[in-house]
Parts: sequence; structure tokens; C-alpha cells
Amino acid sequence: MKLKFCGGVRNVTGSKHLITTDNGSKVLLDCGLFQGRRKETREKNLNFPFDPKELDAVVVGHAHIDHTGNLPNLVKQGYTKDIHATVPTDALIHYMLPDSAYLQERDAEYINKKNRKKGLPLIEPLYTTADAMEAIRLTRPHNLDRWFKVAPDVEIKFVEAGHILGSALTIVRVRERGKVIKLAYVDDLGRKGLPLLRDPFQIRRVDYVIIESTYGNRVHEPIEEAKYQLQEVINRTYNRGGKIIIPSFA
Repeated sequence: MKLKFCGGVRNVTGSKHLITTDNGSKVLLDCGLFQGRRKETREKNLNFPFDPKELDAVVVGHAHIDHTGNLPNLVKQGYTKDIHATVPTDALIHYMLPDSAYLQERDAEYINKKNRKKGLPLIEPLYTTADAMEAIRLTRPHNLDRWFKVAPDVEIKFVEAGHILGSALTIVRVRERGKVIKLAYVDDLGRKGLPLLRDPFQIRRVDYVIIESTYGNRVHEPIEEAKYQLQEVINRTYNRGGKIIIPSFA
């Protein structure tokens, strides 16, 4: 088995990790959008370091755009197989991918308006709403804690990640050379004791772990302290007649 890290390495966004087994099966873990400055991210998002047509399956852990946002482009470039996700993630990307496509289309319109004035070549959007809808059509929802096959020698099981609604850690089981190799893909990991979300699953007995490290060098403050800090900010802002804006997703 070989692993190729195609994104989410030395940066936070664009998660993509390619598994290639000894038997030639190719499974992509996540297909996220690189985010940042337009010039830097467009080329990264446009070009994959593998052939989408050769993939046997795509598995996504949760619905955030840096983990799913380039699925429509993958489909646009020839991917036709299944996209595996949890049931809530499948429901969320029905809204998120078309919304992302709308932003891609509007962004291309904005750039082309400027390019016409300068006599520069026009560009196409990274992907369109039609591409997003095709990616949604390919998505297959799965419940947690159940093994399912994505290639002749590769099985997947989703377990609770505690990050957002529907988020999952991905357990990969590869059969090759008469052995079973188990790999855990921990994309975004939640904390214990959060309101609404379940605690993340405790992984045991795997051979390899791929784990995100966005907050790997920090110690989080206790949840109770965060509640009091939020309360203080809200009261202070309200008392001086200000407005309070709280992002509702993530």
C-alpha cells in the first residue's frame, strides 16, 4: 500500500490523500478546496496530482469545503465512481456544493469583466452548478460503525469524529499479501464534552494513523471558560449598543 498526500499538508485547506494498494486499487480520502489568495489557489484547485478517471472510490469525512469543495471539479475532469459519506454529510453537501459552484461562477464573471477591459483571455469557472449536481448524484450515504466495500481489496468504516454534524473518522481496511492493514484517517477531530455533538470515537488497534494537526501545538481552554468569555463579550457588546454576529456553521 502506498500513500500520497495531495493537499492539507503544510497548510490547513485542500485535504486530499490518495491510497494505492498493491493490487492497484486507488481510493481518495477527501477532496477539499484550497482556500486563500485567488492566484495561488486556482492552479492548485484546477490541477490534480493524479488522474481522476483512475480512481476507484472517493471517501469524505465531513462536509466542510476544505474537505469536499473540489468534488465537482473531480467529476468535471472525468471521475464517475461513487463518493462515500455519512448520511448527514450527504444531506449537507446537497446545499454546500451548489452554493460553492455559485461562488465559482460569480468569481469567474468578476474576473472576466476585468479581463475584457484589459484585453486579457477569459477564464472558465473552476466548476459549475451542473458539476456540483453530478457530484451529489454520485454520493452514497452510509451509517456509522458499519463496514462497506469501496474496492475489491478496500473496506471502509465511519466512526464518530465529534467535529460537526455528520463528521466521521475513517477507518480503512486493506487486504493484500495475505494480511489485513488498518489505517485510521483523522481529518478534523472534535473535543469531548461539547454541547450537541457526540464525543469522538477512541481509536484502537490500527497500523497507521493520518491525523490533522491544526491545533497540534496548543492546549484548548476548558469549555466552561469559553462559555463565560462568550457571555462577557455578548453583554459588553449589547450594553454599548453594538451588534453581535455569531457564525452558525462549524
